Amino acid sequence: MLNNNKSIGVGGRNAFIDLLKGVAIVAIVFYHLGVFKYGNRIDLLLVITGYLITRSVRNRIYGGNFNWFQYLIKRFVRLWPIVIIACLIALIIGYFTMLPDDLENLSETVVASGLFGNNILSTITAKNYWDISIEYKPLIHLWYIGVIAQFYVIYIIATAVIKKVADLRRSSFDRIFFCALVVSTAIGLILYLTCHNTSLRYYLLTYRFWEMTFGGLLVFVGNNPFVPCKDNAVASKNRTMMTLLLLAAILIFVGDKGALSATLLLITVLISGAMLLGADAFANFSGKLRIPLGIFATLGTASYSIYIWHQVILAFYKYVITSTLGFLDYIIYFVIVAAVSSLSYLFIEKRLEKLSFRKNIMVLTISVIGCIITSGTGFLLYVNAGVVRDVPELDISKDNVRRRLHASYNDRVYGMNNEFTDDNNIKVLVVGNSFTRDWVNVLIESNILDSLDISYVPGIILTKEYAERIRQADFIFSNASTEINAFKYEGIIKEFISEDAQWYVVGTKKYGNCNGNIYNRRNSEDYFSTTVSYAYVAQKYEFEKRIWTNYIDFIEPILHENGEISAFTDDNKFISQDTRHLTKAGAQYYARLFDLKSLFGL
Repeated sequence: MLNNNKSIGVGGRNAFIDLLKGVAIVAIVFYHLGVFKYGNRIDLLLVITGYLITRSVRNRIYGGNFNWFQYLIKRFVRLWPIVIIACLIALIIGYFTMLPDDLENLSETVVASGLFGNNILSTITAKNYWDISIEYKPLIHLWYIGVIAQFYVIYIIATAVIKKVADLRRSSFDRIFFCALVVSTAIGLILYLTCHNTSLRYYLLTYRFWEMTFGGLLVFVGNNPFVPCKDNAVASKNRTMMTLLLLAAILIFVGDKGALSATLLLITVLISGAMLLGADAFANFSGKLRIPLGIFATLGTASYSIYIWHQVILAFYKYVITSTLGFLDYIIYFVIVAAVSSLSYLFIEKRLEKLSFRKNIMVLTISVIGCIITSGTGFLLYVNAGVVRDVPELDISKDNVRRRLHASYNDRVYGMNNEFTDDNNIKVLVVGNSFTRDWVNVLIESNILDSLDISYVPGIILTKEYAERIRQADFIFSNASTEINAFKYEGIIKEFISEDAQWYVVGTKKYGNCNGNIYNRRNSEDYFSTTVSYAYVAQKYEFEKRIWTNYIDFIEPILHENGEISAFTDDNKFISQDTRHLTKAGAQYYARLFDLKSLFGL
């Protein structure tokens, strides 16, 4: 017998499921705000999605006259319009506020999001969901919508095939469907647990679908006739649900960073499933807890709109207004999110719920047109490297557009991974990450370059392959990583380094959090006098200065009395294009600031 999951909510909704969705969306919003450093529990939403789609498909099959194509269309009509609108608004705001690199990044995300492929793009470009720059990307969170859309297509096609097979074999649809879900969940879980690439594991459907098929299994478990469902069991089941809800809340809000821990993720998924199994019992509960928890249930009904808009608003607020949120900023943010999400839910999402097939086709057609417009615009902006105006602060001109301008400048250093030449120049061996790569650029832009023979080794490990370079080096520069500097005292460095060679550590650096904050004040009189915080690396910087005697200090030469550092060079150029790596102007600026002749004994 089918379990229809009658609810206490409006319009046939299950209030407990909405409550779970409300808890999940609150956790996600507060995680992205940085209020909670851990606990981005998207997993709860994935389990719920699997549960709801499986229950819906199964009920419709047994209800008869189920049209697979119409159902799939309805799913996309539910998702697509708000995504397209969010992409369009993000492009418009980005056009007027963003620097070229950021607008270029947004543009490619618009194209991917409109085609429900943002999760695939993220595996290629972002690599790390918790990279500091992620918080300024308005559409980065739409990777989740890509996963959901891809799952809908595969899942609905798969269930249609299963139904056809069941009919041909005159077998039970439930039996075949249930077995398919068990196998799919097992395979998906194995893939997830054996994948060591956190980026792939986080973004791709391949490593996420097991959470949704697990949710689908709960539909069958929930219909188990041995599960007590009499009235005298309701109170006990509700106490159990409250305990599980508390446990889930603890995991959601204080769990590990980004749900990368397989153990905690599994616990979260299992608890989510246990709570869903009690949805009927909770729906019939009439205790006093209904009122406070009703707030979460209300948020759950609009969770899709909240999810879409919360990151768009947050990213642009931090990019345009301030990267450091105070109490008033939080209030303003919540008011904007509440207003926009409410309008989105009431006038778009809710009106799309009960459209006829004919109107669904009309909305889908409009969505396709909207996708073509937004994706086409995004593609053109991407091809044009996001350059829509002159940005002299970055030496960017509309008349001379070059893609990967800053990346090309920094990447040229990798071509210097060569043996030293046989001449009388000072032999300079530089090894390490982007800190030392920037140091190479400073040396290249200096007036002593002709006296130097520079060899750059990317990475943090020196092996015997580089023994000859180590032996010949007059100066060795590395970043402050212990993996590298341990070699100063043991291993390959101790074995081959010359007694006369001098070892220097290239220091850390950070020029604020986002150049967008600065750029959007470009009409102010003190624009080029802007100073920014280096607080993000302050502790590391102070530690490095204490530990290393020979230290290349990028902070002190541009430090102001207010405790902040310059954002611009003395000729009004950005020192860094992304607050971490030097522009050509930034490298030239440091080449003028550092006393390089004294450093190299010239």
